[in-house]
Amino acid sequence: MKSQFSPQLRERAVRMVYDRQAREGGPRAASIRAVAPQLGVGTETLRIWCNRYGPTEPAGPGEPLEEENRRLKRELAEARRAYSGRLIRQWATGTPASVGSPRSTDRDRETGVEALSPEFRRI
Repeated sequence: MKSQFSPQLRERAVRMVYDRQAREGGPRAASIRAVAPQLGVGTETLRIWCNRYGPTEPAGPGEPLEEENRRLKRELAEARRAYSGRLIRQWATGTPASVGSPRSTDRDRETGVEALSPEFRRI
């Protein structure tokens, strides 16, 4: 059975639905109900076209999902390397993690705890 509508009309209708949805937001059904009468197409027909021929990924202002995942994985790996490097330096120098923190220094002063002397760091 031959289609009543041309492929160009179908492409234009789907593009209009997604453009309106991106511009005004809201559910896709509202965009379909607004666009269908303008083109003389039934709302159910336009919904089927959107499901069948519409974009597979939502068009957004951000980067594609795969690229964002790669970027986030890189950032996480860098943060882990930096953190482990800091821990290794602290272990190698014998510097406790609390040194340099104003809160821990105040607490140490109040309780009378002093930093370890060099001979105890080697143990």
